[in-house]
Amino acid sequence: KVALVLTEAVSQAAAIVAGLVAALSAAGIRPEDITLVRAAGETSTASDPLSGLPAELRASIVETIHDPADRGALGYVAASAAGDPIYINRAIYDADLAITIGCLRLESSLGYHGIYTSLFPAFSDAASLNRFRSLRSSEPKEREQLRQIADQAGWLLSAPFTVQVVPGAGDSVLQVLAGETRAVFREGGKLCNEAWSFQVPQKADLVIATISGASQQTWDNVARALATAATVVREGGAVAICSELADEPGTALRRIAGAEDPAAALQSIGKHKPTDMQATAEIVRALERGKVYLLSRLDEELVENLGILPVQASQLSRLAARYESCVLLENAQHTSVSVGREHSPQPRSTRSHSRT
Repeated sequence: KVALVLTEAVSQAAAIVAGLVAALSAAGIRPEDITLVRAAGETSTASDPLSGLPAELRASIVETIHDPADRGALGYVAASAAGDPIYINRAIYDADLAITIGCLRLESSLGYHGIYTSLFPAFSDAASLNRFRSLRSSEPKEREQLRQIADQAGWLLSAPFTVQVVPGAGDSVLQVLAGETRAVFREGGKLCNEAWSFQVPQKADLVIATISGASQQTWDNVARALATAATVVREGGAVAICSELADEPGTALRRIAGAEDPAAALQSIGKHKPTDMQATAEIVRALERGKVYLLSRLDEELVENLGILPVQASQLSRLAARYESCVLLENAQHTSVSVGREHSPQPRSTRSHSRT
């Protein structure tokens, strides 16, 4: 029994799943003994990950969506070092081999919790997910504790094999790495840093951050782009996110819409731990720093109710002309940017521009 464990939307997921199924079939694994397990909410922007398979294979493979609230669909693994129970999706628990499929990210990225991010807490119980969604989860000390919990859970689950994508621009892929989990993340971390870590000469009054790729149009990626932009925007400056986002806001984001004090509103709903809690917290922090503009496919009134300024593509040049300096960050949901030397090398798949 083999479980293919697909977390968030992964670029070229259908091609990767098809390649894995072909390799498993060549090793004598029957398609009816393969289960594709998808994370809760993962289906919102992703294409069908089984679409690369012939029809007869697709019909034989079991596909299931993880439900963290269904205790009957969970298996008890062990207690954590703190004494908390560790649960995992039953299909993963019962499998002879679980192969995680995920997208590699930089250490500082929103929602990243180390080498077992593709497994835990995404496929655990609601209580575990809630802790990882708390407002404190972005604080350095809490973040490190959460990473230790994820590492322990991954070790106890004995998940030795993984397939990880080093993302490229848009929906493209720079590398696909497969093998022993720790080895993949060591090599993948180097490749991600080479591709997506870079410097800009100086901070700017306006940061324009783009999010490209059909599978990348999520509020989580908007939050990641805002977090990246925060490192290079001057105090009181503005950030413009250029996307094709069409997803409606999640529970937490809807709750702050129209609030006189978004930060206070966020605190009041923090105890409920909605799924978009971390992304909403990052958006609120960005709004406290300065103006945030959003190019998207969403209704302008909806965007305005969130405290964000809607903008059209035709208005971007005029917007940039209002500021003395501007930096452009492409595919900002993947990047880590620092302010440094004027002639720092530029990585593949990203670039920055500054105008003074």
